[in-house]
Amino acid sequence: MTDTGDYRNFMKNTLLFNRWSESELYEYFTISKAEHSFLSKANDNNKLVLAVLLKYFQHHKTFPESKQSIDIEILDFLSNQIDVSRDTFKSYLFNTRTHRRHCEVIHAYCGYYNATYRQLSDIAMELSKGWITSFDTEMSLLDKFEKEVSCKNLIVGSHHLSEILKKEIKKKEDDYFKKMHSKLPKSLCHELGCWINKSDNDENEENK
Repeated sequence: MTDTGDYRNFMKNTLLFNRWSESELYEYFTISKAEHSFLSKANDNNKLVLAVLLKYFQHHKTFPESKQSIDIEILDFLSNQIDVSRDTFKSYLFNTRTHRRHCEVIHAYCGYYNATYRQLSDIAMELSKGWITSFDTEMSLLDKFEKEVSCKNLIVGSHHLSEILKKEIKKKEDDYFKKMHSKLPKSLCHELGCWINKSDNDENEENK
């Protein structure tokens, strides 16, 4: 396929070059027979777009944010496999209703589905079980949380993983201190309660 001058200028100004070797392109971006069958159901205007979204998602586990995220080698390699003009990608708009629908189609094809809040909370609860006695930081635990969600093929959507994790960590800390409190002598608990109340009152006086 030959490019017009305008198209080549568009590609030079917006897409990245020379990041993938030929062997890497064949390894990561070869369209399988099953994927060819999947793409054949789309019209010619959407075939290349769906191929790009599919192979990009398979490799990066996320979707490209814009045209600038797609390397020209990948676009060339995919368009040649499905024999569709690269011009169809030039006019495609990201962050539109059509783009979101295409991403949903790719998610479904790859076996991903939307996670419920309960599913995410259960994962966070399991990960935070040893929070009190472990050497994990909140950041390292969040990293494990994200990897676990990805391994389970869950789509987070509008849920915030960090907030869900913080809530579960707080539950573990509250349960731990309640247990510790129950083991203390009542007289000591009373003294501690009085000391905490006095500290709170002193702080309130200072803030007046």
